[in-house]
Amino acid sequence: KMRDYATYRFTAPQSCAINIFFDLAQEFDELEQIHVSSVLVPRMFFQYEAELYLKDDKGKLVLVTPALDPDNIGVPEVRTELWTDESRCYIPVRGRSALVVTKDRMISDEDLMGVLALSMPKPFGSHDLLFLEKYANRVGFCLHNKLLAQRNARHVLFLRKLAHDMGHNILTPNKRLKLMISQLEGQN
Repeated sequence: KMRDYATYRFTAPQSCAINIFFDLAQEFDELEQIHVSSVLVPRMFFQYEAELYLKDDKGKLVLVTPALDPDNIGVPEVRTELWTDESRCYIPVRGRSALVVTKDRMISDEDLMGVLALSMPKPFGSHDLLFLEKYANRVGFCLHNKLLAQRNARHVLFLRKLAHDMGHNILTPNKRLKLMISQLEGQN
């Protein structure tokens, strides 16, 4: 990773933006807070206006941050690599599993969590595009971790409720039955 970061040659503000996003993502409990910070950090550091689109349960991209344009048509298409049109840059947001790609496994649409769309008043340079791609990967990593944590918390809550219900519905009646049997045996 040290060699990777040496080759990235991120500027101080770029490195700081990634670090601040990570700090904020760790502090926030709600997904919506991470969504908003993912577009606010590029705005605050670089004056890049951005929107975050994430896949819903049906795989459709849904805008999860405020729209930049009220006539917004959304993301025109989904690609596994960064792409641009006349006015916007679209960066795929990948989950953790998509960040580990081998020669035998290519990134597919299923690996994508969403798209970070940035308005592009002038074309981005290759160094800026590298930074934005790495930034979007960090956004995906944090969102993936937060979703897993929420899913695990719901699972633990379900197991606790199940254990409580079992105790109430199975053990309590059995205790009453044992008490009645003991009373009947005592009468003989």
